[in-house]
Amino acid sequence: MKITDSDIVKQVLPQTTQKNQKTEGGNFDALLEKNIENLNTTPSQTAPADMLQPSSHIFFDTAAVAQEEVVQRVTGFLDMMEEYSSKLDSSATLKDISPLVAKMELEKAELQQLAESLPQGDEVRAILDEALIRSSVEVVKFNRGDYL
Repeated sequence: MKITDSDIVKQVLPQTTQKNQKTEGGNFDALLEKNIENLNTTPSQTAPADMLQPSSHIFFDTAAVAQEEVVQRVTGFLDMMEEYSSKLDSSATLKDISPLVAKMELEKAELQQLAESLPQGDEVRAILDEALIRSSVEVVKFNRGDYL
């Protein structure tokens, strides 16, 4: 079964976003509204690129950034497991596959720590936990000699 990045993202990220409550002072709201109005202007009304001023009032949602990083790491780990599976199905020797198994073990150890830091009901954690379990089983099978 091939898992694509879009499948994981669709399962992990919510389909709709909820509007956050207003911040104190409304400064961000005013700045956002002003920038949205500027985006809606026609091309003849836009300023040249050299006249644009950088804004020092840019805020990032660190939880969303962290969530994206976790999704990218999980996706990379799943890709590594898919590569392992394809090498097992091909004519690759066990000696050729061994470095990939070692890499899977190292990545698994790092991702276990990451999984423990995620909240219990998180969908990404559920996917990550299942991937970690499956990779653990494959590493044990490989080291035990089931594929000789």
